[in-house]
Amino acid sequence: WLEAWDVVNNRLKDAEKLRVFYNNWLGETYEIKGEKITFEQVSPHRRPGLRKKEINNKFAVENMGSKILFLTCTVDVQRDWLAVSVWGFTRGGRSVLVDYDKWEGDCTDAEDVPTWERLHEFIETQEYTANDGTRYRIALTAIDSGYLADHVYSFCAEYDSGVIAIKGREGEAKNSHMKHFSEMKNMGNNIQAYTVSVDVYKDRLQ
Repeated sequence: WLEAWDVVNNRLKDAEKLRVFYNNWLGETYEIKGEKITFEQVSPHRRPGLRKKEINNKFAVENMGSKILFLTCTVDVQRDWLAVSVWGFTRGGRSVLVDYDKWEGDCTDAEDVPTWERLHEFIETQEYTANDGTRYRIALTAIDSGYLADHVYSFCAEYDSGVIAIKGREGEAKNSHMKHFSEMKNMGNNIQAYTVSVDVYKDRLQ
């Protein structure tokens, strides 16, 4: 405890040792608690040239190296909602968030209209027009299969291409020779699914 916590100043010294103290000595679960980000902290970092559901190619050229070249969609699956994000990519792999929505419904029902059926329609019909007149459709959709995997695989199997399942893989050693992004074999039913080394890509983004 004394190695983990500064009792004089009442503050954390070592988070890992504090976790071990809670788990091994107290027999309790340990939850890492961080500071809540406030609007006042985030507000100064806003980009006035970017707005939800809009593609500002003038901003992209000036700040990201090129206009938006294509759009991808990522979907986080939970029991009672889908979180749907649309990202625009420029030359050099730079990305910007174009759109975000959280659709509530019963995701355990594969035919649920507010979630899965809405996602079908979104993938197949959603279109964005940039301020320079360029029109975009979603080029690739990646759906997290870490939860309700069977539902996700069945959904992806309805598409010949452009809709894939992904599953995060954590704990990979930094010097590992494993592929950071690899195809999951023998899925059947023409399902495209991939594992992603989450920690590696998080490190790159940071």
